[in-house]
Amino acid sequence: MPKRAWYAAVLLVVLVLGLFGCGGGGGGGGTLTATGTPVNLAAFKSVYVGAATGTQYSFPALVGSDSQGRSWSGSFAVIADGPTTFEAQNVTMRRTQTTVRLGSGTPVTETTTAYFLASTGLPYKSVTSTGITYIPTIAANIPATANVGDFGDLGTYSGSDGTTETGTWSLAPGMNGNSRLSFSTVTKSGSTIIGAEVDTFTLDSNGSVLGMEVSATVSGVTVTMAGSKN
Repeated sequence: MPKRAWYAAVLLVVLVLGLFGCGGGGGGGGTLTATGTPVNLAAFKSVYVGAATGTQYSFPALVGSDSQGRSWSGSFAVIADGPTTFEAQNVTMRRTQTTVRLGSGTPVTETTTAYFLASTGLPYKSVTSTGITYIPTIAANIPATANVGDFGDLGTYSGSDGTTETGTWSLAPGMNGNSRLSFSTVTKSGSTIIGAEVDTFTLDSNGSVLGMEVSATVSGVTVTMAGSKN
């Protein structure tokens, strides 16, 4: 099972390793943010494509459980490395580092490096520490601004292991002016779905990240974790 290419499905490969190789931020009561409320995603997108050099989102204490009642913990970090040259292309570079632990077992860590074309901000290629390369067959990205209730495509990607993944994004209402930016991915081998994940970032009214929730399903097991931004 490969590590996913972009934000969606950040946990799938490490969950597989954890399973078979051995809510956070912005919740609570209040008033639901109205559909149509504008949200500035420019700062988030700058980190997403790696343009905001040195900017990092860190979620050091993700906790949760799976559909079999077992406890999980982990961490997730997003590091924007800024402009660089890769394969003779002017790109921006972003790394994601994911660690998960099943119960008291051994933690498993995975890193994915993603490259985005500097001229357009569209995905160019991603490379995982497990040796999988992803190339977009249909490239797309999130907008710099959106309204609560908006949604769109994140493209389709071909993996060097023969899998394909399709991603979408959506901006749902949160509470008290917050919103929930979700990245959904379905991964297939041929026509068979082998993994699915939804990663949701809670944003405040200014578009700043408060927390993250992750729900990933592999081989009939669903793992859900959440935590606040450091």
